[in-house]
Amino acid sequence: MYNFNEVESRRGTHSVMWDCIEEKCGKPNDEILPAWVADMDFPSDPVVVEELTKRIATGYLGYAGGHRDYKRSYIGWVERRHGFKIEEENLLLIPGVKVGINSALEALGEAGEGVIIQSPVYDPFFNITETRGMKVVKNPLLYEEGRYTINFSQLEELAAMEENKFLIICNPHNPVGRVWTREELTRVGEICLKNDITIIADEMYSDLTVKKYTPMASISKEVGEITVALSSPSKTFNIMAFNIANLVAADRDKRERIQRKILATGHGHLNLGGLYGGEVAYRSSEEWVDSVMRYIGENHAFFTEKIKEKFPHVRVSPAEGGFLAWVDLRGLGLPAKEIEERLLERGKILVSQGAVYGLEGEGFIRVNLGGTRRKVEEVVSRIVEALR
Repeated sequence: MYNFNEVESRRGTHSVMWDCIEEKCGKPNDEILPAWVADMDFPSDPVVVEELTKRIATGYLGYAGGHRDYKRSYIGWVERRHGFKIEEENLLLIPGVKVGINSALEALGEAGEGVIIQSPVYDPFFNITETRGMKVVKNPLLYEEGRYTINFSQLEELAAMEENKFLIICNPHNPVGRVWTREELTRVGEICLKNDITIIADEMYSDLTVKKYTPMASISKEVGEITVALSSPSKTFNIMAFNIANLVAADRDKRERIQRKILATGHGHLNLGGLYGGEVAYRSSEEWVDSVMRYIGENHAFFTEKIKEKFPHVRVSPAEGGFLAWVDLRGLGLPAKEIEERLLERGKILVSQGAVYGLEGEGFIRVNLGGTRRKVEEVVSRIVEALR
């Protein structure tokens, strides 16, 4: 039904991925193949596009409100896809996941308090924490044979320290691609409950998984009470241009404090495209999501096979969620800076350098595989040309 092999050029469409290359690396946009920023090259579900087109064609584009239809659509989606029932009163709609993380830390925390972060991890976690005057406390993931796990013994030690008040957990994890199991999340929840740690769960990629996904708040009623969970239709349905996110907090006091902070900082209005597009997508786009994930799974398998074939000492982490490949290039014996220069100068390809996600990511790259097979073949070709 969906043909992901054929897409129109995104150059000249105000695309960050394709039109902001020069701003990112100083190279002309048309000379570099982009595989960096995390959005997909595929058009969104035709049903969503059609409904948004009809809505915009009415000409009435004032402030967006009336959240109930969106909320019910999202709640139904989560119950169908993940077997978890969200109470409508626990759900806030906000302009974006980063707004939610920032607002939760500002509303619930104080300067000087510690925020536990499991690096290598999505880099805004560092910036948001430090901007709030809070302390980044690293609980680096354990890495063995290309697979990551949580360092629970260290997490227990850090959680027991009085000054540490928050854990930001990324699930599915960006950039390493892990989808944490129910058993792993249960242990995280137990540690945080024991030590009065508030969990901020970035669940942005929760609908783009190839294995069963467990929402953090579904572990138990008690864990739900200490969790602020954030997700969005933007990654799921490839509608990043329409900023909107879901914030779920079962604890009324936490939820109301966060809501007051969001309103006080001028983030109370929602994007009409996100509100209406998300409502339609959560109601109608399951088949599209399943189809795109099958295609991306094939892309990842192809990418992994070809990279290992050309570079036996390079590891590609297994893909459990998302559309990104996390590649360990340290086996090549090249400095990270040289890898970056070779990819740009010789391969003419822009990827995300692993060190962006913390020192633990140095020598790795993150590669966007959310494109056509033809593009992924070209990505492989350019990486090989750059690093052989």
